[in-house]
Amino acid sequence: MLTDDLIATFSSAQAAFTERVHAVAPDQWQLGTPDTQWTVADLVGHLVDEHRRAGADAPVIDRLVALTGRRPRPA
Repeated sequence: MLTDDLIATFSSAQAAFTERVHAVAPDQWQLGTPDTQWTVADLVGHLVDEHRRAGADAPVIDRLVALTGRRPRPA
C-alpha cells in the first residue's frame, strides 16, 4: 500500500538522519552551514523542531535534542 511505502520511506530517512547526527564530532556542532546564519547545531535543531511539530517519533527526537543540546522552540 502507498501508506506503508511512505511510512517505510520516512522511517528510513529518519534512521539515515540519526546516523548522520551521531557522526557529528563535538567540535563540529558550531561549524557553519551553506546558510551562513546557521551552525550545524542550529540546522539540526530546526529539523528536530519541525519533526516534533509533524508528530515524528518522540524518542528519536529526544535523542537528537540531547545530542545537539538545543531545546525545541514552542510550536
